[in-house]
Amino acid sequence: MIIGGTSVFGGQGSVLGVILGCLLLGIVNTALAVLGVSEYWQLAIYGAAILVAASVDFFLLRKSGGADA
Repeated sequence: MIIGGTSVFGGQGSVLGVILGCLLLGIVNTALAVLGVSEYWQLAIYGAAILVAASVDFFLLRKSGGADA
């Protein structure tokens, strides 16, 4: 699953999860700007959060034996 609970492989997730995931990323993005973090690091942190979420999804899916893992 990616941020919000929607799987990149399809068939999982909910509209509420997507909305909450977008809200989380929006809050993080706004907080970093308010704290005066440079735009470069804002994008790096934003990307790292997505990479972590994708990695967790991959390993959890692999552990459960789903989606060609």
